[in-house]
Amino acid sequence: RLKKMSAVELILDRPVCSVVTGLLIIIYFAGLIGGQSFAEKTSLVLSDTVGSNFYIWNLFTAGLFETNIIKITFDILWVCILGRKAEGSMGTENFAIYVTLVNLSCGAITSTILFILYVITRFETYLFRATYGFGGLSAAISIVLKLSSPKELLFPSLSSSFQYQHLPILHLLISLISYILGIDMIGLDAPFVIVGTYIGWWYLRFVHVRNNSENTHGDNSEEFAFVTLFPPPLRRYISPLADFCYGVSILLGFFKERKPPPPRVLVEDSDRSSNKEPIPQDPVAERRRAKAREQLDAKLAAMADQDEEWDDDEPSKA
Repeated sequence: RLKKMSAVELILDRPVCSVVTGLLIIIYFAGLIGGQSFAEKTSLVLSDTVGSNFYIWNLFTAGLFETNIIKITFDILWVCILGRKAEGSMGTENFAIYVTLVNLSCGAITSTILFILYVITRFETYLFRATYGFGGLSAAISIVLKLSSPKELLFPSLSSSFQYQHLPILHLLISLISYILGIDMIGLDAPFVIVGTYIGWWYLRFVHVRNNSENTHGDNSEEFAFVTLFPPPLRRYISPLADFCYGVSILLGFFKERKPPPPRVLVEDSDRSSNKEPIPQDPVAERRRAKAREQLDAKLAAMADQDEEWDDDEPSKA
């Protein structure tokens, strides 16, 4: 039987999720009171964040700022249900570091990309575009669940097809499609979703200290490789690029102490090798091969004798 917990016990049981939920609610209501002025100081706007006003805190607050009641309700449910499960698998301290790193990375990397796009295109819209939303952290939570509970059903009562390992790509596709179609309620934080998905995977793959006897860094299993974030038809095209980037990182001096993953054995190959029957030998072919070897040996011996005779006939040099 599940033990009934009070509100205080629920907060203390998963403190990181409780803090994130509280910040979402506080910043949302502050936005309702402050209006447009508060939104400009909270969302990520390149001209304000690193431009004239230097609102550097936007790198952190933009990932926790929402303006739509439906969206923030969905975010709070995501944290309370999936976030608590993710925090339980990683531990409070590690999850706090993970959430902070992903949130700051979403702001910093998105700002850098917007600045590069402005330098290339000279479109001033990149300087004044507002980006905000919880998508980066929700994507990072889905990556944790892919690692900790990949085979667990996402909707046990509705479908047996969708598992936690499918959650990152589903989240990413919904966000990108909404961004392309101009559905700001869902797609406005699509840049954060992309960055949060990759940074979350990168941290858990290479940096996160696992709670085992060796305190190893990251997860080196093939089940958590970068290509597994994508549908199987796309993996054959993404795998060479991912391997190339990893190889460049090795050449630059990163991940030198990392043990290589065990070689992959396809199920078809293992079944084929286990069921492999000895091929019957043809006696006629065997005699032909033996005769050909004898002729080859005789020819090589004759060539060696000719070389010795040539050396004997050559006059010596003083």
